[in-house]
Amino acid sequence: MKNVTKIFKFFCMVMIIIVLPSCSDEEFPTHFSSLNVNREQTFELNMSPGITKASDFLIRFNGSCDINVYVDLPEESGFKQHVVTTGKIENGLLSFVIGELRDEQLMDNVSLFNRFFVYRDRMSGWSGGWGASRMTISPANTRGNGIWIHAYNDGKLTHQLIKEEFFGDIGSLSSGYIYHIYVDRDCTIKSDTVLYPNLRYIFQAFELHLKKGWNTLYRVETYTDGGNALYTMKVRNPGSLSWVMWPVN
Repeated sequence: MKNVTKIFKFFCMVMIIIVLPSCSDEEFPTHFSSLNVNREQTFELNMSPGITKASDFLIRFNGSCDINVYVDLPEESGFKQHVVTTGKIENGLLSFVIGELRDEQLMDNVSLFNRFFVYRDRMSGWSGGWGASRMTISPANTRGNGIWIHAYNDGKLTHQLIKEEFFGDIGSLSSGYIYHIYVDRDCTIKSDTVLYPNLRYIFQAFELHLKKGWNTLYRVETYTDGGNALYTMKVRNPGSLSWVMWPVN
């Protein structure tokens, strides 16, 4: 996961004081029997110091590259990537298809919680969030997983793709992005609010009703110039998000 605080500092540096525009107010479906991404536009980050307008922050990607879509599975040393399908970006347009995940591609709910509901700050090494100890799932034997997407050029990993959006002003910046989560049965995931007062982090309570198959979870991280951070999670699929290519260093 990228460090959104770094993005917030970038926006403050260039003195953006207008709200980032939304591409669409439309709400897309949140449940799918299979994921079929068909020729959707991708974007690159424009981090040049001369940016003065929010509308210039993302620029269309017009190149072509190969795509691996993978799931993480738990091992003793952590999580290991397993490719579940391949795809492509052709002239900037992303395409891939995934049907049902097989049983061996699913993990138990504790591993699912730890992989998708724990926040990790790579710069400081801090780890927290809702966490498996604060969460419940019903039925308790639900299994699932989620996907990650990497782009390759001549066999070399170059980017991670994240479907997301940015919005805010000079006082706060939010990043909203989508997790594509698969579960093997209808289920409900709940969490209480989790507070980290010393860090001024708030992970807001949620109740997520997921259906068997693929679901879209919309996570929003909001940072203020006063050092506060609010994290929320909902079952949503806003039409305002874009596929953004984040360089992998």
